[in-house]
Amino acid sequence: MTRLFYKSFLFLYSCSLIFAVSGCRQAPSTTLANPKGSVPRLEKIGNDICRDNLSGLMWQTGRSRKINDGQRVEQYAANLKTGGFDDWRLPTQGEFYTLHILFFLKKNGECRMKYKGSYWSENPGLPPRPGRWASPYYTCGLNFDFEETKSGFVRAVRP
Repeated sequence: MTRLFYKSFLFLYSCSLIFAVSGCRQAPSTTLANPKGSVPRLEKIGNDICRDNLSGLMWQTGRSRKINDGQRVEQYAANLKTGGFDDWRLPTQGEFYTLHILFFLKKNGECRMKYKGSYWSENPGLPPRPGRWASPYYTCGLNFDFEETKSGFVRAVRP
């Protein structure tokens, strides 16, 4: 009985190890990146702005210093005047996720911005909060969890 248990355990352990080593080899960034000749989703439209060609949102390419206070974050976005626009706001958590995925899949075209790190976002009816999208250690591909942090940068978006 113990011999059968040992063999079963060894088999399952081996399968788990094979999955862990090879399961993430073909990351989405290599399989879903822009094919040659395709149009990137983000387009640089000025020194300080990139536009998402699907949603129409415009993203600030720069970012604030790290901020740890929600009121200062909202003031930063409300007072931002860049690219000839003054209607900047904090992105929603979903918009922030979309931007993260676009860079992860290398669909950012000529848009260059630091996207790694913690950033502030908000959801309707809730106060703004900083956080980052992180891939849990046990998954591969496009599985990201929002991890709340104590401070973060502001990357503003408009309409």
